[in-house]
Amino acid sequence: MMIKVFIFILLFVFFAGCLSENKHESTWKMLALGLPTQVDPSIAAINMGYYALKQTHVPLFDLDEDGQFRSKVLSNWNRSSDSRYYRFCVDGTRFFNDKKPFDLQYLHEFLDRFLMRSKTSVKLSREDQCVIAHFEQPEKDLLIQLSKMENAPSVVTDRVNIEDGLGPFSVRSITKSEIHFIRKIFVKDGFNEIRMFNYLGSADTHLNDKTIVDFNRVFVEELPDWVKKDYSDFGVALLQTINLLIDHQDPQVRKAVYNCVDIEKFRKAFMPGRDSFQDVATLLPVGIEGAMKGKAEQDRSSVGCQKLKNKKITFVNWKDGNAESLKKYFELFQEKSGIPVSVYSIALTEFASKIVHEPRDFNLSIVALDAVSPDITAFFGPLFGDPISVLGHGSADGKKLYAELKKEYGTARRKEILAELLKEIKSDSIILPLFQEVRTFYYPKYLKGLNMGQNFLEYPSIGEVRF
Repeated sequence: MMIKVFIFILLFVFFAGCLSENKHESTWKMLALGLPTQVDPSIAAINMGYYALKQTHVPLFDLDEDGQFRSKVLSNWNRSSDSRYYRFCVDGTRFFNDKKPFDLQYLHEFLDRFLMRSKTSVKLSREDQCVIAHFEQPEKDLLIQLSKMENAPSVVTDRVNIEDGLGPFSVRSITKSEIHFIRKIFVKDGFNEIRMFNYLGSADTHLNDKTIVDFNRVFVEELPDWVKKDYSDFGVALLQTINLLIDHQDPQVRKAVYNCVDIEKFRKAFMPGRDSFQDVATLLPVGIEGAMKGKAEQDRSSVGCQKLKNKKITFVNWKDGNAESLKKYFELFQEKSGIPVSVYSIALTEFASKIVHEPRDFNLSIVALDAVSPDITAFFGPLFGDPISVLGHGSADGKKLYAELKKEYGTARRKEILAELLKEIKSDSIILPLFQEVRTFYYPKYLKGLNMGQNFLEYPSIGEVRF
């Protein structure tokens, strides 16, 4: 009898120890501002799309802050000094799912499709477990393009709107209210599931859920006080700007809107609960190449902000709690510009879908532009259809300059093109910078590994986080 009791005590202590070691939930829960309706590389330019892809997909290369390229998925690689010869190798240990490995055949087909899409003259061959690429002309920006999430290796699945990548998680299901991820290989000291919940605003019951790990997409003014008290705080100046997108076919209307909008009053009307805003002069945030401090330059005179007749525009509002303040602001705007503004409200998830599809039933909208690597082209891509477009009436000259900017990396000419591109965007009046997002991020104190990776706090690699 004594032996049985002793064994029972040992077992109790053992299981209690296991429970104490894994006292935290193994499900990463977060509140998302607008869930994507699909998970594949085409949604990389959407904020929450990139958040999802960071868990499921891995590009062939990472571009670090020091300007060096590294690969998490290739076993070996090299290139010639003239950028005409590239060698990419695999070791067969990576996989998309239990049916599809990341092997030599896939890599060859992937590179063939990618290079055919880019209309690059190249000859591909195989050697051992490597794919060799010989270019007729130097291909200096190849690694930059292969470091973008929209170009990450991916395979279709039998689940609708879901593709598998080389990341640690795959998507189990997508609904309007949630995206559910599961880890491919179980770990005992980390997260094995991810649940991205569609945030419904200040009345969302998830704000009282103390098992939520990531509240950092919730509007600052709606963040629960208990999160600020109980979680660790990280001060972050995001590489993100909040902008008024002006998508009207009439250049005269675009210029009137650009010059007549009072930046301070408008951003306060859109976010009435926020007390302070950090000014930014262009769509590039301070802290990145080409950015400028201060507000966007406007001509608020009767010449720049001229009164127009027989014109009207529509503003789509995806934020709740600001209907009255927006109504009052647009009444003042009409007095100044002569342009009446109709406002209609939709859920952020619906807006995220509408903004990337034509035709759009609105002319004005608020969009956030950000970068997930040191490459500044991420801020301009959505304006010129790379990989998606948020505009129906963009500048043809701007698109040419953007194409040139992509080809120049680390050259003096790049700065000249950037200056010309910013000037063209302002002249075309397609986007008015409102402010740079600066906020404190909060995460539970028990998490380990939050200091790893580029933009890790904003777009965490959940597979690397441990308890």
